[in-house]
Amino acid sequence: MKYAVAIYNLNTLKKCTSLIDTAILMCSKYAYIYEDNFDIDEAIKHCLDNSIEVVIAINRIFMEHELESIKEFVLKYKNYKFLISDLGVVEIFKELSMKDKVIYDPDTLICNSSDLGVYNSYGFDALGMSNEILIDDVKTSFNKVNAPIFYQVFGRKLMFYSKRKLLSLYEAYKGINFTKENLSLVEEKRSYHIPIFENENGIYCFRHYFISLLKEMS
Repeated sequence: MKYAVAIYNLNTLKKCTSLIDTAILMCSKYAYIYEDNFDIDEAIKHCLDNSIEVVIAINRIFMEHELESIKEFVLKYKNYKFLISDLGVVEIFKELSMKDKVIYDPDTLICNSSDLGVYNSYGFDALGMSNEILIDDVKTSFNKVNAPIFYQVFGRKLMFYSKRKLLSLYEAYKGINFTKENLSLVEEKRSYHIPIFENENGIYCFRHYFISLLKEMS
């Protein structure tokens, strides 16, 4: 078992150095959530100096015209593994004979042993089980297929992602301006707040609670 953490900046990486096995590096052009001015090369050097496995996130939704630049990026960092969410991007790794470098995590699509078995046949390094299913169901699927799996055990669950910049569209529609930080949505018949934010890659909504399964890891 390995503990992996999504890393957006060098300060977080340095704080986590003694606690993690794997760093998932979130770069602005390729990860759906990122922080500006994140130096991936400096982060990789820190990981290598501290025996931390490097995984690079290429997990946002891409347009066809962007695929060539992704190929160049993959070749530049071909010695490392990649967290992928888009089967279109997987085709690049197939073309480069690098499927074994892919951790395929489509967020909510792999929900049972049948799904796990099919995707395991692709020859990926690991597969992301849906974070919407119970950990007992994850264990059942793993015991049936024995595929290497990736599963979120702490943090907020991503609920919705779209390339459409809905907050900016709402601003334009209403003729108003507002900051896009610390915002939330409240449904008409629910009381809890759903965190939402927007960046260059689109908009993101998260569950209103944090999950923590750290006590279940044994």
